[in-house]
Amino acid sequence: MIDQDTSANMLEVLETEGLRTDGEAGRFRLELDAAASAAAHGDFSRRMPQNFQDPEFNRSAETFNELLAVLQESYSEISRIVSALADGNLAVRVEKRSCGRFEQIYRKFDLTLATLRKVLGESGSMRFAEVATNFTRMTATFMTERSDLDIKIANDESKPLASPARALWDRLFRAF
Repeated sequence: MIDQDTSANMLEVLETEGLRTDGEAGRFRLELDAAASAAAHGDFSRRMPQNFQDPEFNRSAETFNELLAVLQESYSEISRIVSALADGNLAVRVEKRSCGRFEQIYRKFDLTLATLRKVLGESGSMRFAEVATNFTRMTATFMTERSDLDIKIANDESKPLASPARALWDRLFRAF
């Protein structure tokens, strides 16, 4: 995420690049550019001020801020669900409801998790949680020991190489 200093620096950069014109329209465009740039970099917390003299600018800023709020809430919910799943929690459920595409994603998450619970059953779900916990522990240890990993994309001609990453994968595969 972009911190407040970086976000403030964006305003300065936009000003120096000549994107700002005199007057309220220029200030509006500058604020919009900064908020949109922050969102494009994963920071949905930045909001546009709504202190313009022109009510149309305030209405547009409010609408844009509502969009950012929906994106921030949806990202947080998806992140919560994926984190719980990575921790082996198949009982997690979507708590926030939405509309449109986000609601479709939430329903697919719920359906996927319900399918996993049904396929694995109670004992399989417990085993999944155990393996996920072990995997998290192993990858945390592995990542602290090896921070210089060079990840390569596999293709049809790729052959497994003897490496710490390959050894970790083999251990995980055997865990199932």
